[in-house]
Amino acid sequence: MRVKDINCSNFVPLTKYIGLENEINSIFVGDLLSHVLASANDGDILVTVQSNVNTLAVASLINLSMIVFPDNVKVSEVLIEKAEIEEIPLFRTSLSAKDAILA
Repeated sequence: MRVKDINCSNFVPLTKYIGLENEINSIFVGDLLSHVLASANDGDILVTVQSNVNTLAVASLINLSMIVFPDNVKVSEVLIEKAEIEEIPLFRTSLSAKDAILA
């Protein structure tokens, strides 16, 4: 599965058309970025409420396929711009983290 195959009825893209060909291997849910760094894998989707530049740094280091912010977490324009530069797709959803991974 690729990012472009995600059902966008539940997810609002925050970044422009970047990373759509990224391969999705699994889903990792976590807010403690050190734990994400130690445990998430290449190609995972990260579902997190942590909307800061450190989240992007972790995503870039371990080559995450995309980041999903549940519960309508607010994401700054600065973060969106940096994600576009790093080519890391960002999505937001009104769903909880649990429901987002089931969607």
